[in-house]
Amino acid sequence: SLTHVFIVLIVFGFLMSASVAPSVSFIPTLFPIQERYSAMAMAIGLGEAFGGTTPLICHGFVTVMGTPIAPAFYLMICSFLGWIAIRYSKPQENLRPLPGSSGMIGKMEKY
Repeated sequence: SLTHVFIVLIVFGFLMSASVAPSVSFIPTLFPIQERYSAMAMAIGLGEAFGGTTPLICHGFVTVMGTPIAPAFYLMICSFLGWIAIRYSKPQENLRPLPGSSGMIGKMEKY
């Protein structure tokens, strides 16, 4: 029913926010301050480019492997690459609050 669909969408929305919310504060710390906007724009653009080709890649996997669960392998490969990227990333600010964030109000004179 339509009620169940909305309940599932709300639950998945909350679960997705648990992974998206920390990334919004983590991603800017990966780039030097002088290059932050350009680097984030490039990272988001590359993500959209690879995300846009997902149906094509998954269709190719199903065609080559001959099994309908082949897209699961694509998901596993992307998850593994994401884990490697996060594992070896070195935040520039050592996870300190960024200037201007709510954690920095009243402490701007230090930076």
